[in-house]
Amino acid sequence: MPLDLALSTNTPTAALELRQAQPLGDQRHVAAFLVVRSGVFAAALPFVFTSRALASFTEALDTVARSRTGEAELSGRDGGNIVRFEVNAGGALHITGTLADPDDDTQRLQFAFGVPWEGVVAFAGVVRELIDLNA
Repeated sequence: MPLDLALSTNTPTAALELRQAQPLGDQRHVAAFLVVRSGVFAAALPFVFTSRALASFTEALDTVARSRTGEAELSGRDGGNIVRFEVNAGGALHITGTLADPDDDTQRLQFAFGVPWEGVVAFAGVVRELIDLNA
């Protein structure tokens, strides 16, 4: 059953979503549509990552949410799409990353925006649900 994950940002100009996320047939990969809105820019691309990468991301995201330090990164299986949750020196949470069109090397979107801490805790919980689907 597909799962939609959305990070609450409390602003209409920043969004991060994984839509229709679901394990692929072999259970070693997860496929979703990655939707990013950052300022006046927006993109939606297929995003495929390994189940192992998802588990590592979730563990790191739990640590970031609990300690309010460090970073958690989820990379696509092709290495072109990256989403990173990172804490800056002032203790604020930022989402950064790169989206790339696999068929056109000239099409890349680098994004960055801040989010409130409350959103990351809820997002991490839904990511764990996705891991359970993949188990």
